[in-house]
Amino acid sequence: MAGEEYKLWPWKIVKESWSYEIDKIKFEKFWESLMRIFFQIIFGILIFAACKELPKLAVENGRAAIHLVDQKIESYRTVDWHVGAQGRDTISKGILVRVTLPKIDKDSLLQITAPGPKGFGVDGWLMKVSKRTQASYDTLGYLFFPFPQSGDREGISDQISLGTFQVNYHAAAVSDRFSNLNCPAFNHRKKLGDIDIKKNLNVTSSTLILAASEQEVIGSKVIPFSFNTYVFSGGESLVGKYEVSLALFNLKEKTRKSNFINIEQVIDVSTENEILVKGCGSFQVDQLPERESKEKSFNFGK
Repeated sequence: MAGEEYKLWPWKIVKESWSYEIDKIKFEKFWESLMRIFFQIIFGILIFAACKELPKLAVENGRAAIHLVDQKIESYRTVDWHVGAQGRDTISKGILVRVTLPKIDKDSLLQITAPGPKGFGVDGWLMKVSKRTQASYDTLGYLFFPFPQSGDREGISDQISLGTFQVNYHAAAVSDRFSNLNCPAFNHRKKLGDIDIKKNLNVTSSTLILAASEQEVIGSKVIPFSFNTYVFSGGESLVGKYEVSLALFNLKEKTRKSNFINIEQVIDVSTENEILVKGCGSFQVDQLPERESKEKSFNFGK
């Protein structure tokens, strides 16, 4: 038997070699097909992106309309707060929210931003951040994001595409000093629980109307554009639904030039939990500062 096996081993080597070559050919054909499909998909995406039309302005009898697309709540993350003895306990400061802003066709943008009778005198987006609970609906504040102005910069790429804001518990929104305390003020001991991005059931339209009847002076403070993230106070509890609305705005006149449209998603904070913070039982804040404008460093996308 050993002799027969010895006689067969060259044939085994040849057979294994053939099998290897066949498998190699099959793999090369498979890889070639896979790469062909991959490049077809990439090419298709590029063609789609190039052919996708941006919103355009429709003007008639001194009124204008533009249907917005692509605006959405992009993402969120909770902001932790390490507190107590040597920072061993973790509660929450708040939520950081990223919003994708819509872009507008270049010619329409030039018409919107032009002053006088030929244009509408718009210089950017007005973003309204609101909190809705079962018992109330509150506007937390307004943010402004400028458009590139005619004669200044041109092109769609100059439009700001990403806006960010933060909603904090009141104990972390009063001032920088309060947000850095090892023992949070107002007996804040809460940690965020279940959070999700959900469909906004209050969206009725995504069309902005530019008309005299839609104009309104905004009496509340509007936070001008900054490369920092503005922090709103969400109160002692952050449970609720957070909505984002957009309108066309003139910052100098503090005038909303169009209706508001609601973005189709909301941040839904459904639960929060009380955390035992060790070493803070008898802690008291000596002096309560007034609410300060508080910002965190963050780069806005373009």
